[in-house]
Amino acid sequence: MMRRTITLLLALCLLLTGAASAETDLSPLETSEAVAEYLDDNGIDTVWRPLTQPFIPQVDEGTACCFLDIVELANEELLVLRFTVSFELDEPLFGDDMTLTLEKESRTFPVEHHWSEYDLVYQEDCLVYLAGSDLDLVKRLAGKGDHSLAFTVRGSREIHGTVVIPGAMAAEIWDLYRAAGGDRQGFSGWGEE
Repeated sequence: MMRRTITLLLALCLLLTGAASAETDLSPLETSEAVAEYLDDNGIDTVWRPLTQPFIPQVDEGTACCFLDIVELANEELLVLRFTVSFELDEPLFGDDMTLTLEKESRTFPVEHHWSEYDLVYQEDCLVYLAGSDLDLVKRLAGKGDHSLAFTVRGSREIHGTVVIPGAMAAEIWDLYRAAGGDRQGFSGWGEE
């Protein structure tokens, strides 16, 4: 009886895993000439970044550039959008969270950060992943015209900035994400702690 139960559970797990991974089709990303594909720093996740980026923001400390790209989170079997602020600073920030504000609506996200130091200059990437209801932010960026996205990154201190994202460029990434089925995934419980 125990063996049958375990076999049934394993078959159910395989069936559910197959159904979840069948919801996305990476071929539009893999064949697009508008994006560069690379393996993320963790050596596991695949990133597709439009060749029209980075976006250059105004920041109140250091210098920075911003990216909006698509990431396949291999361990979670999800395709998500990611907004990155890449800083060059005199002191490390150790980003903990980031608030994004678009047209008076603000949302705060936990930050995944990567940093390195060379000759007392700190390179720090602060990344936030957008999925589920947060995709509405990208849909709004993909509207007509240019959109001003304000951000505040908090860590050892706060750094404020604003970046202009052309609607056509955001639409390009949104359309690729949708073509790959990213907006049709089930995000229930993802990102909750």
